[in-house]
Amino acid sequence: MGDPALRCTGEFDVERDRMALANLAGSPLQRYRHDFPLPHIWYLWTNLTACDAAHVVLAEGLDATLLRRGSGLATVARHRAQIALI
Repeated sequence: MGDPALRCTGEFDVERDRMALANLAGSPLQRYRHDFPLPHIWYLWTNLTACDAAHVVLAEGLDATLLRRGSGLATVARHRAQIALI
């Protein structure tokens, strides 16, 4: 089930953790504030997890497509986000 390299083992590899942090720091990711859409996240939280609601609100605000592996989020009403299954 899934990529064995991505499974949580409960063990830490300090060197691998350092490499992951270095890769993250060097990636072209852009961070966005998350406090302004809290009322909308709270509204969606009745049908979604807080994390999913935050992702949906961010996708709506950026007019971006949210990529998901499962179809559950795509069928939830009350949001305007575009959901693409991968």
